[in-house]
Amino acid sequence: MKSKIAFKFAITTMIVATFGVGILAWLSYKQAKELFIQQTEQTIINISQNYYEKVSKSVGMLKYDLTMLRLSNAVQGMMRAYSDPFGYDAKNNKTFFQYKREVGNLFEVMAQQNDPYFQIRLIDAKKGQELLRVENNEGNVYILPEAQLQNKWHRDYVRESLDLKDGEVYLSKISLNREYRTIELPYKPTIRATTLLRYGGEKRAFIVINSNIKKLFGFDSFKLEKDITTYVTDDSGYYLYNPLYPEKEFGFEFGREQKIINDFPQLKPIYTNKVSNVSWYDSKTDSFYYAQRIKLSPERSIVVLKEGGSSIFKKRSSEYIAKLMWYVVIAVIFMTIFAALMVWKLTKPITKLTEVARAIAQSEGRSVLSINIHTNDEIEELAESLETMLKTLTESRREIEQFALKLENEVAKKTEDLQKLNSELEKKVQEGIEELRKKDETMLQQAKLAEMGEMIGAIAHQWRQPLNALALNIQMLEDMAADGDLNEKSIEEFIERNMKTIQFMSKTIDDFRNFYREEKEKRNFNLKSAIEETISLQKAQLEARKIEIETILEDIEIKGYKNDLMQVLLNLISNARDAIMEKCKKVQNFSGKITVIAKKQDNEIVILVSDNAGGIPENILHRVFDPYFTTKEEGKGTGLGLHMARRIIEEKMGGTLSAYNDKNGAVFEIRIKGVNEG
Repeated sequence: MKSKIAFKFAITTMIVATFGVGILAWLSYKQAKELFIQQTEQTIINISQNYYEKVSKSVGMLKYDLTMLRLSNAVQGMMRAYSDPFGYDAKNNKTFFQYKREVGNLFEVMAQQNDPYFQIRLIDAKKGQELLRVENNEGNVYILPEAQLQNKWHRDYVRESLDLKDGEVYLSKISLNREYRTIELPYKPTIRATTLLRYGGEKRAFIVINSNIKKLFGFDSFKLEKDITTYVTDDSGYYLYNPLYPEKEFGFEFGREQKIINDFPQLKPIYTNKVSNVSWYDSKTDSFYYAQRIKLSPERSIVVLKEGGSSIFKKRSSEYIAKLMWYVVIAVIFMTIFAALMVWKLTKPITKLTEVARAIAQSEGRSVLSINIHTNDEIEELAESLETMLKTLTESRREIEQFALKLENEVAKKTEDLQKLNSELEKKVQEGIEELRKKDETMLQQAKLAEMGEMIGAIAHQWRQPLNALALNIQMLEDMAADGDLNEKSIEEFIERNMKTIQFMSKTIDDFRNFYREEKEKRNFNLKSAIEETISLQKAQLEARKIEIETILEDIEIKGYKNDLMQVLLNLISNARDAIMEKCKKVQNFSGKITVIAKKQDNEIVILVSDNAGGIPENILHRVFDPYFTTKEEGKGTGLGLHMARRIIEEKMGGTLSAYNDKNGAVFEIRIKGVNEG
C-alpha cells in the first residue's frame, strides 16, 4: 500500500509545532494573567488620581473667580450705593445704576472667559430677588433684561448661604438647573458657588456662579479614556453621569431611587463609612473597579468609579508577548530547518517530474513521452496521471482550435454590433447636448424677461410723477384758453416747462435701452457710478414702499461688463425689496432698509447687498442659486434671477456670488478679482 507524502510531512510538522506551541502557551499563561491585572489596576488608579487633581483645580478656580468678583472695586462700590437710601456712592461719586453697568460688564467678561459658567448673578440677601444676571448661552453672553429677573428666596442654596462668613464660598448640592421653579430643558447639571456680600455690618447680597458640571469637571474627557467606563455620583450615591444608562442620572429630581449601590453594592462603604476609595476585581468579567471620593468643599463631594474591562488586558498582553518573541523565533528557526531537510528529500522525484513536464510544454503537447518515476507515493501517481493527460491533450487541442475559429467569427459579429450601437449613442448624446443648449437659452431668456419686468415696473414708478405734472399743465393750459389769458409768452413757458419733463422721461427710456444693450467686450467703468445708476432705476419704487437704501461706496475703477453687473445688482436689490415687503406684511410699522457696500479688499472688489428682513431660512440657504427655485408665491418669481446672477458673476466677471445671513437679514456678497485704481 502506497503511503501519502502529505501524511508523512503533516505528521512530522504537527509533532514539532505542537511541542513548540505547547511550551510557549504554558509560559505565557503562567505569567500573563497576574501581570495584566496588576498593570490594569495601576493604570486605572493613575487615571483616577489625575482626574482628582483636575476636578480639584477646576473647583479651586471657581472659588478663586468668585472671590475676585467679590473683591472687585465695581462690586464693592455697588454695595455701597445699594446700601445708600438714594442709591449713591459718595466715595467714587457714582450711582447704583452706574455700578450695575460696570458689574454687568465684569460678569460678562468672566462668563466669556469661562465656558462652564452659564449664569453669574447678584441676588438680594434679604428678599432673594435677582439684581443682576448674566447668561452664557453656548458662547452668546448677554445681560438678562430687568423684567426677566426672578426671585430665588425659595431655593436652598440662597437660605444656606445666609450664614457664610466674610470670604467663605459655599457650594450647593449638584442638581438640574431650574427656571421659574421648573427644570430647564435641555438639562443642565449644575453646581452653584455663592459668596456673601456685607456692608455696614449687614448682609446685602450674594454673588452666585452657576456652572455646568459636565464642562467644569470635564465629563467629555471620559470618552477619550479608551476601554475604561466612568460613573460619577453625588455624595448620596445618585448618578450624575452614567454613559451606559443616561436615564438613571439625577434620579432624585424625578423621585427615583436609582443609586449606584443598586448596581455596584461593593461601593456601600464609601457612602456609609465615608472612606476615601474602594477597589475590587471581578474574575468573571476580568474587570477591575476603582472608586474614589473627591472633596469639593467641607460639605460637598462627588464619587468617581472607573471600570477597566478585559479589553485592557488584551492591550497589555502585547507588552508581554514581546518578551516571548525570542521563544517564537527559536521555534520557527528549528521548524524551518527541519522542514527544509524534509523538502530536500522529497524534491528529487519532483525535479524529475518537472523536467518531463517542461519537455511536454516545449513540444506543445504534440508528442507523447514516457514517464518512469517510482517513489511509491503521490508523485508516482502524479506521473501516471500526467502521462494519461498528455494523451488527452492532443485530442483537446484539436477541439480548442475549432472552438477558437468559431469564437473569432462571433467576436467579429459582436464588434460590428457594438460599433453600430456606439454610433447610435453618439447621435443621442449630440441630441441631448443640443436640447440642453436650447433649454439654457430659454432659461436665459426667461431671466431677461423677468429683469425687464422689474425695469418696466421701475420706469412706471418714475413716470408717475412726470405724467401727473404733464396732465396738470395741460389742464392749466385749457383753463387759460377758456379764460382768454393765453398769449405767446404763456405758451412759451408751457412748452419750456413740459419739455424738461419730456426730456426726463426720454432719458429714462435711454437708460432702459442702455441697461439691456449687449456688451461684446469688456470696458473700463466706474463701479460707484454703476451702482448709483442701478439704484436710481429702483429709487421711485423703494420710496413708494418707504424702504430706506443706504450706500457706502468707494471710488473704484473696474474693467468688465457694466450692464451685466448692473443687471445682477438690480436683481439683488429687487429680491431685498421683496423680502422687506413680506416682512412688512407680518410686522406692523416695520422699517425696511437695504444697504449696498462697495470696497477694495486686498486685490479684490467686494460688493455687499444686505437687508434687515430677517434672513433666508438655513434649510434652504444652500438652494437659493438653483435654477427654478423660488420662495415667492406662484406667479411672482421665475426662480432664475439668482441662478443667472451667479452665472454672470462667475462666467463674465470671473468672480464669485455667495449668500449668508447676519444678525439682521440676508447678505449677498460679490467678489471680483483685480482692482484698477481710479
